[in-house]
Amino acid sequence: SPVSLTVLKVVSNVVNSLATSLVSALTTPGAPPITVSSPLIQMSVALDLPGPGSRLFSAPLTAPGSKSSFAPLPADLFAGVSRRRRLLASSGVRTQFSSLAFDPHTLDVNSTGTTTLAFSTSAGDLNISGLSTPIRFTLPVVPLADGVKAQCQFWDTAAGNYSIVGCVSLPDPLPRGHNVSWKPGF
Repeated sequence: SPVSLTVLKVVSNVVNSLATSLVSALTTPGAPPITVSSPLIQMSVALDLPGPGSRLFSAPLTAPGSKSSFAPLPADLFAGVSRRRRLLASSGVRTQFSSLAFDPHTLDVNSTGTTTLAFSTSAGDLNISGLSTPIRFTLPVVPLADGVKAQCQFWDTAAGNYSIVGCVSLPDPLPRGHNVSWKPGF
């Protein structure tokens, strides 16, 4: 039977509380990630200082219990104003990578799973824009109902809804004869 909206709301609140607790527990850059794994929730939270050898840039990271992953990040991901650089150097970058069997934003009992990647520091979330190369996610193929398509989008906190601005969904591997290139700053 479908999950009730009340239950989904409670689970969503627990996930948000758990993520906040895990992020605040991280104090040592480079320490092993903290992971949580259950049938509905897989989450990994890590703390790193950006730079050579950082997990953020040296190897793909995979959500625990999932085939979802993201490639090494662009070197200019955290470039920007000097205040941001000082903040990153002093507190590090917290990376939260989650795979959920539901959508915590819509509370729609018919929603499908969602994979999220979020960056923050001790001062809060980081706004990422103007990259020279894209952040590349790889998601496993999942069965979808007729007429339903997977879509790359992000939760726009300020607008309180999903946005597809800057997101592109592509098959992997690309069909034979097709080539895709990145237009920096787009």
